[in-house]
Amino acid sequence: MSKAKWIDFQHIKKTVSMDDLLHHYGKREKFREKGEQLTGFCPLPCHSGKGKKSPSFSVNTEKNAWQCFSCNKGGNIFDFVMLMEGLETVRAAGLWIVDHFPVAATEPEKQNATYSTDTTREDNNVDKLEEHNDEETSASNLPITFTLQNLNQKHPYLKKRGLKPDTIAHFGIGFCNKGLMKERIAIPIHNVNGELVAYAGRAITEEDEAEGKYKLPPGFKKELELFNLHRALPTGNYSSLILVEGFFGVMWLHQCGFTNAAAVMGATLTEGQEKLLTDMLVTGSKMTLLFDGDEAGNRCGHEAVERLSKHFYVHRYIMPPNKQPDDFSCEQLDEMLLGTLD
Repeated sequence: MSKAKWIDFQHIKKTVSMDDLLHHYGKREKFREKGEQLTGFCPLPCHSGKGKKSPSFSVNTEKNAWQCFSCNKGGNIFDFVMLMEGLETVRAAGLWIVDHFPVAATEPEKQNATYSTDTTREDNNVDKLEEHNDEETSASNLPITFTLQNLNQKHPYLKKRGLKPDTIAHFGIGFCNKGLMKERIAIPIHNVNGELVAYAGRAITEEDEAEGKYKLPPGFKKELELFNLHRALPTGNYSSLILVEGFFGVMWLHQCGFTNAAAVMGATLTEGQEKLLTDMLVTGSKMTLLFDGDEAGNRCGHEAVERLSKHFYVHRYIMPPNKQPDDFSCEQLDEMLLGTLD
């Protein structure tokens, strides 16, 4: 299988403007410029023939965002290209822009200094997870060059969490018996391009939890990733997303048929994660928050609503005290989420 092309969405947004896109489609000369605003008739194909009596399309050049007040659509450059070209995913729009504009889309260097490239010795690979990432100034988590092998996917802990074999295989998790993740459930974490950037280790005993319920490699920037976002988005349905706190919440929702779930990996929605969401989701998308029913989860949910509602239609389901998504049956989740993701 050929390797997917790396897309740096933030770099593309900084490099290509709505002004550039309007020029590309031969529409720019029809727009009037006043300060930071461009106004003109809506160029979207879906607006064709819908009574273009007055200009309804506005571009904010400072924010590189657009809005049509007639067809009630808006967003960033990726949203615009998706509608103009009939594309289903933000990634497809990113690839289209890279193909049509002089945008560097090269993949960042692998973490060879941090992670071993020697795939002939698993012990070496696992031990290398403990080495510190010296790329402190890196704006992203660099992809690693190996996968942990021989993880025990039949460990009793996974059955105890109610996960089925196909769910376990889908997420690539399993019990690890060596290295940094020794005696823990190893959970692969990918960036939005689907590239493996780290493993999280879930403690399965109270003794190990004393060292931390989850263990992450030193230098990994958790605040820049959302667990499972790369799987939650490529379905072509960018209208809704479920946001939860933890890994197993995502896995349980997936097993119940809700494949559009991602996790903040903690009880905090970081600025980096918020930016990732605004980069990847169409403005006005629906988002359902299912944060845990404890003090930290309630605080996170309240703050997330305030911040995300500036960009999306946000529905927060307030969990019962000390409950989390995987405490509910699939039938209960169906009833709980009914109508929030339409």
